[in-house]
This record gives sequence, structure tokens and C-alpha cells, in this order.
Amino acid sequence: MRANTKTKSKNTKTKFNWTKELIFLIIGLVAMIIVTIVLALPSDTKKIYDKYTEAGASLDSDHVYSTINYKKLKKNIASQGENDVLYVFYGSTSCSNCVSAIQTINTAAKSFEIDKVYYFDATFIDSVEDKENAEFLANVDKKEVELGGVDLLSYPAIWVYKGGKLAFTTDSYKATDSSTTIEGTWKLAAYHVFGTKW
Repeated sequence: MRANTKTKSKNTKTKFNWTKELIFLIIGLVAMIIVTIVLALPSDTKKIYDKYTEAGASLDSDHVYSTINYKKLKKNIASQGENDVLYVFYGSTSCSNCVSAIQTINTAAKSFEIDKVYYFDATFIDSVEDKENAEFLANVDKKEVELGGVDLLSYPAIWVYKGGKLAFTTDSYKATDSSTTIEGTWKLAAYHVFGTKW
């Protein structure tokens, strides 16, 4: 007859060890996930391109535009050196003149080797509630009065800042003659802006 032998099972807990290899593996996986997410998001250039082509513009995919908001615009203007020049295209896809003009302005900028024109979306002034933008809204109201009622939501503009000051604006390039095309007016305006040695 066999004797019953009892085996005592010990409660042994294995302590988890963070090895260097495991840490590097986790960091690598997190980095890959972040890179995948970033690459999946459309770039600023692509967003502008998509927005305007959907609105009917024939904009180059390698255009010169880069989005800027009011806070960043103010900061960039304030940090300008005496000879620094900053170009801003003020418009929106809800403005048919802007849709017609955006490629003309892009072509002119490229022909004068201007590699960046900031795109300032005019539609934000319709829904803005931030007190920080009150100064800008006051300037828009004042400019519309000065320009004889030009609706800046319906009409594009190029603003040129040099040395921290507004050196030129195309707000006055308004087609008053029905025979003048929007593209023709903006070709004249854009070539004047980018061709001038500020």
C-alpha cells in the first residue's frame, strides 16, 4: 500500500521586474503610435488646399500659405526687425472673391520667391466671443468705415507689415468697373505687393 504524500504548495509571488529592454520596448511602441497619429493628421498646407479646392479654387497643392491666428499675428508683428517683411492674406472660403483670388496671389508670391504668406481666416470674426480679439474687431469696423463700407468678410486683402507696422494693404484694390475681372484686379494687386521692394 502506497503512502499518501502531501505536497505543500507554497504561495510564491513572482516580483515583476522592469528591465531596460521592456522600458525601451514600451517607449518604442508609444513613439510609433504618436508618429502614426501625427502622420495621419493633415498638415496645415493640406487643410488650406482642401478647404479652398472644395470651395472651387484651383489652388496649387504646394502653395505658399500658412495659417495664422490673431494672437500669433500680433506676436509676429511685435517681434519684427526693422527690415523684416510679413505678408498676410485675409480671406475665407465663404467669400467668392477670395476663392477667385487665392491662386492668383499664390502665383505672384512664387514668382517673386516669397515662400510664406500667412493665411488669416476672416470667418472667425463672425463668431468670435473672445475678449482678446475685441481690438481686432474694432480695427475691422474702423477699416470698413474708412473704405466706404467694404465688407471685409466678402472681400479679400493682402496686408504687408514691415518693421512691426502696417506698410501696405490691398483693401483699396476694389473692382469698380464691371469689365474688370476679379482675377485681373488681383493679379495687378498681388504683383504690386510682391514685386515691391519693401
